[in-house]
Amino acid sequence: MFGTHQDIFSIIEHACTHMQGGPYEHIRAQGEGMGPGANNPHTRYEIELIAVEEDNKWGGNVHFSASGHNDYLITLDSEIPLTLKQNGAIVEPNVVFSSEEITSKSNCPLIKKAYLFTLEIGKTLLDFGPGTLSSVQMIIEKAHGDQPHNH
Repeated sequence: MFGTHQDIFSIIEHACTHMQGGPYEHIRAQGEGMGPGANNPHTRYEIELIAVEEDNKWGGNVHFSASGHNDYLITLDSEIPLTLKQNGAIVEPNVVFSSEEITSKSNCPLIKKAYLFTLEIGKTLLDFGPGTLSSVQMIIEKAHGDQPHNH
């Protein structure tokens, strides 16, 4: 479903503007269940993670409600592990972009990792961690189609 990698890097550049200038929303991940929603497009979610293991490991769950069968780009400001689940099954990413690739092709050092997923309509669990940082910043964008808005 997704376009060329160049199209994806255009979306990463767009996400970078939101990573820099917002709008922002703060949510706190949960250890059980779906966790709070991260559903507003063009929004930088500042996700407060919870202690999940000894030795200062952090993680937790939030959810995203996909509005339809579509490709979604999830960008993060860190390398924390991310697993997506729909209806209890793990959703494998179509593509994972590294920090080096993102920086060289989109000139956005704020985004450290980007994932392209095809999601079905409905709620998707986003499971972060375990990682060494107590928070992560995330932006979710549709990977194609117009989402008009003002900056």
